[in-house]
Parts: sequence; structure tokens; C-alpha cells
Amino acid sequence: MSILVGYIVLVWTEPTTTPPGDNVPVPLNVGNVAQNVTKRIFITSTTHTGNLGGLAGADNICMARAREAGLPGTWRALLSTTGMNARDRIHYNWARLETMDGRVIALSKDDLWKGSIRAPIKTTETGATLAGAMVWTGTLADGTHLGSCENWTMGEDRGFGLSGKTNRTDDRWIENIGTGCAPGHHLYCVEQ
Repeated sequence: MSILVGYIVLVWTEPTTTPPGDNVPVPLNVGNVAQNVTKRIFITSTTHTGNLGGLAGADNICMARAREAGLPGTWRALLSTTGMNARDRIHYNWARLETMDGRVIALSKDDLWKGSIRAPIKTTETGATLAGAMVWTGTLADGTHLGSCENWTMGEDRGFGLSGKTNRTDDRWIENIGTGCAPGHHLYCVEQ
């Protein structure tokens, strides 16, 4: 009589498939179907000097505006500093980035940073329209840093900060003009 004994050994390995369309990193969403998620972007209804309290302070402003408007989730300021580009600060776990009134801004990370956007970002967290308002960005059209009021800690005219304009869809939506850091500008806030 013979006895056959066998063993099956299973070993877990991390998935290696790269998600399509700049979706969330492995191991989530490893299929071939892009996520169908819409995230939103607004401009703050409030204005601020270039002294935002750094990136963390700017993010707190976005969160406070969102909470006051009853918006759930996490919101982050679309800003660059010397050590952090705006394109690297936000999550790209969406298939559509829209304004609060439903207008499509971009369909991917590359679409957002190609130099122009699909519609102007001129809606606040409450849905009000602010066409032609100035928005602190410190960011060039490709999403990289240029001029951030000493990393968003200076609120005096002797500093320099790059700003965008809410009624623009060309590169001036994010890189319109550089100013001193004392004027009050809005912020772009992106749902994460």
C-alpha cells in the first residue's frame, strides 16, 4: 500500500499591476478599469494675506471653509512651496475634478497640469460665484513651485507670491501674476 502525501504552500505577494489613469497606488484598484470617482474643487469665500501659517495652516483654512459649508471629507489647499509642488500635494484618486456647481475642470493629473483647464474655478464652498478673484498658488501651470511668500509664512509687501485668477482657463488660472504678500487673495481647495 502506498500513501501519497502532498503539500500546498501559498505565499502572499503584493500586486504589481500599475493602476490606470493615475488612480490610487497598489494594492488598491489593481484592475484594468479606471475609478469612476468625482472630487470637487472650490475657491475660499474668504481672503488671506500670504501668511497662511504654511501649508498646514492653508489646509486648515480649506477644512474650516468646507466644514462651515457642511462639506464632508478632507480638503487640501492647492499650493506650492520651496520643498513641495502643488502637483505632488493632492491625491489623484478621481476620474473627474469638478467645481461646486458641477463643471468639469480635469479628467486626470496630466489633464490638470497641461497648462489649461476645462472650465474656470470660480465657485466658493457655498456655491457663490467669484469671477475674476485672485487666488494664492505659488505654482506654475505645470504644477511646480514659483514664489510662495516664504512658504506661506509672510504677509508683507516685501515678499513675493504667485497667484491665479478665477475667471481664467488658460495657464493664468494658476499662474496669473506675482504680487507682494500683503494683499488678500483666496485659496483653491481640493477634495482628497
